[in-house]
Amino acid sequence: MPLSKEANERVSFARVEAVASSPVEIVMGDVVVRVAGDIEPDHLAKILRAVRKA
Repeated sequence: MPLSKEANERVSFARVEAVASSPVEIVMGDVVVRVAGDIEPDHLAKILRAVRKA
C-alpha cells in the first residue's frame, strides 16, 4: 500500500521475510525510521501509522 494513503487506512505488507536482524531504514519525507530487520510486521505497521499521523 503506498504511503500516500490516508493516515487512518490500514498498512499491510504483501510479503515479509526476516532474513537477519540487520537494521532497516525507512525514509518518509523528513523522517527516518530505523528498526531491526526482524521486527514483527504488525509492530512496524503501528510505527509507520504513528509517523504518518505526526
